[in-house]
Amino acid sequence: MSVFQSITLQTNVAFSALEQFDVVSLVRLPLLGHLNNVWIFLVLAAIMILMLQLALQSGYLTSAVFAAIAIIRFLEQLFNENISLKKNIYFWGLSALFVFILSSNFLGLIPFGLTLTSFLLITFFFSSISFFSSVLISLYAHGLGFFGAFIPSGTPTALKAILIVIELISYTARLFSLAIRLFANMMSGHSLLKILTGFFLNFLTSFAAYGIPALILFIILAAITTLETVIAFLQAYVFLILTCIYTNEAIVGAH
Repeated sequence: MSVFQSITLQTNVAFSALEQFDVVSLVRLPLLGHLNNVWIFLVLAAIMILMLQLALQSGYLTSAVFAAIAIIRFLEQLFNENISLKKNIYFWGLSALFVFILSSNFLGLIPFGLTLTSFLLITFFFSSISFFSSVLISLYAHGLGFFGAFIPSGTPTALKAILIVIELISYTARLFSLAIRLFANMMSGHSLLKILTGFFLNFLTSFAAYGIPALILFIILAAITTLETVIAFLQAYVFLILTCIYTNEAIVGAH
């Protein structure tokens, strides 16, 4: 067996790419029962939203305040470009959703972290907020006229039933596409990062003898980590952009 085959075998045994997504019970609390790692990281993500709010309300010019202001300005510009409202009453709700998803993505990049958005149930919860909020906004703004948008104007009577079914399927597909896109990207990217990290740590045991290959692997690992960090932001950004588009369609009355 070659050196590389041996290292690969050791990596597969010592490091499972999917073990980072395991739900692990950490402590048992009275009345609440077992507290697992998912709840811990949900609380951490919520704390990040609270820290953003506190940073904005504080009067001290710290790096946290500048970062919070930069995020808010970025979000304000994004909302102004994608939502047709003079005063965006949905700003803070959409901002909280974005920060929560972004925090959930980034928490999986820290050592021993857990990627909350690698759980389909959680991403489905996020997509449900986006989807059903747009439905409620549309019903509030247009009443029963909301359902009229499922029938294109000028449609022959014989085709109306078929087109309504097609339009409904296309519309409700948003609910699943938002959840699956976020879930698939986060799970696949973090799994790849876990595999490369495990392979690199095993390779460190023979770093003195194989310094150049280990250095190359480290550069690749650093590049993948940087790429995954960018993807973590982009996926939160894409989720927010699509939510803004769906919200704007609900306001103006288009599907």
